[in-house]
Amino acid sequence: ILETLVYKPNGNYNGADKLVITVDDQGNFSIADPSSEDGKAKVISKTIDIDVTPVNDAPVVTDTSDVDMGKIKEDVPGSQNPGKTVNELFVNRFSDPSDEGQKFKADGFAGIVITTDNSSTGGKGAWEFSFDGVNWTEVSAPSAPSATSGLYLPGNAYLRFVPATDFNGEAPTLEVKLVEHLVNAD
Repeated sequence: ILETLVYKPNGNYNGADKLVITVDDQGNFSIADPSSEDGKAKVISKTIDIDVTPVNDAPVVTDTSDVDMGKIKEDVPGSQNPGKTVNELFVNRFSDPSDEGQKFKADGFAGIVITTDNSSTGGKGAWEFSFDGVNWTEVSAPSAPSATSGLYLPGNAYLRFVPATDFNGEAPTLEVKLVEHLVNAD
């Protein structure tokens, strides 16, 4: 007895499909139906039309390696540390190809959400952001980012690390999530 049947299309498939179900009693008659023709196989086929609706697939991060901000000179004034735009740092790490060719169009890169700022300890310096490249704010100043809340920076925002006086070495890390334009609302 078949109680359930699950249809699973290939990944990213959408469109029309058919499922043909055939039942064959192989000549076994039914006790419940004594008038059946004993010994003669009964075969019944039914075709079920299936419409697989496309869904908007979430984008993916194509490169999870550390982002290189380039070298910053020690004790340089902020005006000589212009930072880089979020687009410069992250746009090439974003992809949404699964939607191409479906009824959805691929979404573009919108920006980042900073979820962790590890510069608050150690006296190495501070991460800063700017919307105009002139006025800068510490990443942790509006509110400390966390796994459940973060700081959103659009692609045209600037990001930089400002080292503490006499600090040299690797900058503390930031953890970010990439954000897409919500054209398809996925």
